[in-house]
Amino acid sequence: MTPRISIITPSYNQGQFLEKTILSVLSQDYPNLEYIIIDGGSVDSSVDIIKKYENQLSYWVSEKDKGQTHAINKGLRRATGELVNWLNSDDLLEPNALNIFSRAVLEHPDSDAYFGDYRAINASGDTIYARKSAPYSRNALFWGRQLSSQPSVFFKRSLLDRVGYLDETKHFCMDTEFWIRCTESGAKFTLIPESLGVTRVHCDTKTANLQNVLRNEHKIIVRGYNSLKRFKPNSMPEDICFTGMNHFWRLSAAMRRMVFRQDFSFFQASKALETIKQEMK
Repeated sequence: MTPRISIITPSYNQGQFLEKTILSVLSQDYPNLEYIIIDGGSVDSSVDIIKKYENQLSYWVSEKDKGQTHAINKGLRRATGELVNWLNSDDLLEPNALNIFSRAVLEHPDSDAYFGDYRAINASGDTIYARKSAPYSRNALFWGRQLSSQPSVFFKRSLLDRVGYLDETKHFCMDTEFWIRCTESGAKFTLIPESLGVTRVHCDTKTANLQNVLRNEHKIIVRGYNSLKRFKPNSMPEDICFTGMNHFWRLSAAMRRMVFRQDFSFFQASKALETIKQEMK
C-alpha cells in the first residue's frame, strides 16, 4: 500500500498563483493524498478558487491567523499522513513528484527527511533555472544552505513528535530552524536525485523584499546554537564571522554539487564565487 502523504498549503492573498499551486497537487495521480489548505482570511480571489476545488480537498479553512508559520502548523496538526510537506501558495509540485518521492521512501525506509532537486520560475511561469541539490551537510545547513527549495523537501510526520512543530516566532527561516533541530536530534536525510518542486521567484515574496530581516533571523538561529561562539575568534566582529561562514558554505555547496552530482557547471561555480566576493566587500 502506498504511504499516505499530506500536503499543507498556507495561503493569503495569492489568488493570482493559488489555482496553479492547487492543480499541481491535485494532478499528481497519487492514490493516497491528503491535501489541506489553511487560508489566513484572504480578501482577494483566493477563497473562490479554494471553493472551486473543495470537493477534492481533505480540509480547508479561511480565517485570520498569526502568519505563515502558524498556518503551516495548523495544517501539520490536522495532517494524518505519515509523510508531509508544505507547499506555499505560489509554488508548485513537479508532475509525478509524489510517486517519485514515495518510491524513494520505500527504498530508504530508515530516513526521516527526503529532499530533491528543484526549478525556479518567474511570475509568468517561465523557468529561470534548474538546480541540483548538494548532498546533505550538517554544517552547510547550519550556516544557511538549505537542503533544497522547500517544495522539494518532504519528511516523516514522526519528526514532529520528536522535535516539535515549526517555531512560530520565525517568519523567514522557520524551515532552516526546523531542519537544524532535526539534525541535532539525529535525523537521517536522503537526497532524491530528481526534481520534485518548483519555487516561484517574484517581486512580492517576503524573501525578495526583506533580505536583511531574513539574514538577521538566521543569525539569531545560529547564535542560539552557540555556533558563532564556537567559530568566531575573539577579535572578530560577529557580523563578519557570520557572513564569512555563510558564504563559505554557499561555495562549498556549489563544489559538492559538482563533485558528487557530476554537475560540472564551472560557469555556475565561478558565478557563485564572484557573487560571494562582491558581497564580502
